[in-house]
Amino acid sequence: MKSVPLVKSSQSCDQDVSSQGVITRALCHEVHTFRPFSSETGGATTEVSQKLTFSKELKAHRDSSFYSGMDFL
Repeated sequence: MKSVPLVKSSQSCDQDVSSQGVITRALCHEVHTFRPFSSETGGATTEVSQKLTFSKELKAHRDSSFYSGMDFL
């Protein structure tokens, strides 16, 4: 017997890139459906929409103390 995946997910993104290669806008949409509690007409579903818009470019700061206390991933 083969098990059915519990979650069905989809994701799509659109990006705008400037002539300098900078992403100026990104729009993403995700849909996640928990299959055991879902049907064709409804169920346990989450939808996530994200929008990222470029606002300005900052030049790197030469003084390393400028970055103290900042968290980078």
